[in-house]
Amino acid sequence: MKKLLILAVAASLSAGVALASEVECATGTDTSFGDGATFVLSGSCTVGGVTFSNFEIYGATGFTGESNSFGMTVYVDTTTGGLDFEDNGLTSLQDIHLTFQGSPGITEETLIAGVGSTISEGICGSSFNIVNGTSACGSDLLNTSILTATNGGSSSSQVTYAPTDYFYKDIGGGSEFSEIAAPEPMTLSLMGFGLLGLGIAGRRLRRK
Repeated sequence: MKKLLILAVAASLSAGVALASEVECATGTDTSFGDGATFVLSGSCTVGGVTFSNFEIYGATGFTGESNSFGMTVYVDTTTGGLDFEDNGLTSLQDIHLTFQGSPGITEETLIAGVGSTISEGICGSSFNIVNGTSACGSDLLNTSILTATNGGSSSSQVTYAPTDYFYKDIGGGSEFSEIAAPEPMTLSLMGFGLLGLGIAGRRLRRK
């Protein structure tokens, strides 16, 4: 149902099949998922020098009396330099919470909802209980305001830098959503110095 794209603009997928440019980095399935159930995805993903990990899903509302198989897979999009999150679908009456960590932290974010999706997001400076709503951060909220996007709309916010960001998304219905996140500038600088060092080392080896 969902596609989350971090550090890149979303690219549309058809029939839930991963594109050739996508590399799976985290996945998980709960065969008896329902209201109040939680499960964790296995794996982590690194994009733009930021490592995203500890992906956890919680069945918030709309699953009462149901016990279905529910899963989510995360891909690194090698073309856009982003992350795609896909699951096997929610109805408009179903709601999940998605949490994960990013380290080092980011400084800006834009949330874009897919058709039929309603999403709220908070980024916290410390860990929290996945059961809570987007107010879980309290005074520890790093984005300037709670991000909210509905049915193709978008929402942007600056994010106060922290060594580790704790992302919280309240997701209902729809087919997909995307997110664009900017890493802390020093992270990009260090990556640039690292690539420069590799280039110099390679040139010296060729001269020998």
